[in-house]
Amino acid sequence: MIVSTFAAKNKIMTLKEISQHFKVIKWENTYKIHSLTIGGRSVYKYLCSVEKSGTKFNVIGYKKTGAIEELKAQVVDYVLNLEYDSEYFDPAYTEGIKEVHFVHDYLRELGFKNKSNSYVYNPKNIYGGKTTEIIISFYGLDVFGGWNEFNPKEVKICLSTGAYSWVSLTVERNMKAIQEGIDSLIKPLLLSEIARNTTTSDKLETIIKDLTINSIDGFEINSSDYKKELKEKLLEIIEKL
Repeated sequence: MIVSTFAAKNKIMTLKEISQHFKVIKWENTYKIHSLTIGGRSVYKYLCSVEKSGTKFNVIGYKKTGAIEELKAQVVDYVLNLEYDSEYFDPAYTEGIKEVHFVHDYLRELGFKNKSNSYVYNPKNIYGGKTTEIIISFYGLDVFGGWNEFNPKEVKICLSTGAYSWVSLTVERNMKAIQEGIDSLIKPLLLSEIARNTTTSDKLETIIKDLTINSIDGFEINSSDYKKELKEKLLEIIEKL
């Protein structure tokens, strides 16, 4: 019993054992831990980095352990407590590249398309055409230099207002600040457009109903209750501002 207790407290973990659960890549004085499943920018998704101390390992910032199950628990806890995807924090990335990747992913998720040096939002309307166009660009974001010089401290976010004019915000170069800047420029614009278009639509009446698509994201635009449903949805959004 004494021998087994001693063994439990002095478990020996090896890189070979860790490699049965994760893809392990030596990186400077640490080891990068990636998923064994193919997927993500790094082919094998980056999860975290671990340190080695003798026969024990630990996710950076966690307690050293010789038990693989405890190390696996550390990896899960680390990833789940990150505000953003673990892959953005791969130490192999060039300085500033994670912010570039984040902007691209975030705006694509919102429905923007990357066009040259900007991102454009112009979804199709119910007739297949385009009613709304939002163009947003970034100065100081590009890590590859050129016309848009890399700025390691700040990023300028510009929202086009047409005719070579724009409104802009300058934020710190980190994902949280950039997201807040994007949201702060785009959300008021979208909400004001909803309010203005609703006011205008109240003055109109759909007579020839065959010309329209009558359902938009759950709202029956020709029903008597659509305004009530839309108002309730807008109030929910406004309460969260």
